[in-house]
Amino acid sequence: MDQSMQFTLTTAPVQSLLVQLLMEHTSTGSKEEAGKKRQEYVNTIQQPESTSSSNFMKRIEPTVHDVILPPRKGYNYLLWTRENGQTNDVLLFLKEFLEKPMVDKIADYEICGSDLWHFFLDDVTSEEWRRHARISHGILLKIRMTLGNIHNILYRL
Repeated sequence: MDQSMQFTLTTAPVQSLLVQLLMEHTSTGSKEEAGKKRQEYVNTIQQPESTSSSNFMKRIEPTVHDVILPPRKGYNYLLWTRENGQTNDVLLFLKEFLEKPMVDKIADYEICGSDLWHFFLDDVTSEEWRRHARISHGILLKIRMTLGNIHNILYRL
């Protein structure tokens, strides 16, 4: 190889889409703009259509023994929704085992069922979100263990 050839490797700072979404969420702007940006994020990173993804289909451990579900909702947390901005199945789920101030803090992020994997179960994105939202490891672990039990039952893991 010719010694006169030199290669320079430069890397630009890269932020995950979750970090970008969270930064946009805390910036000033209208609620409609925030909703559009959130929807763009959700459209970009969705739960896998096929459940063959090895990362998505891994067993979550440890988990709690009790099964906690939102009222009148099934195990498929991907279908937990926000209806007319009034009720949020995810918040109803969290209210079952978290204190109200923590649920209110999480409510600011308008999380729905299809977001749960990224916000609470995925090792990388959940840690990014936890740091940004300033939520303790203990709270994240409590949510992960409770939701992980539902995940394991849903996918028979």
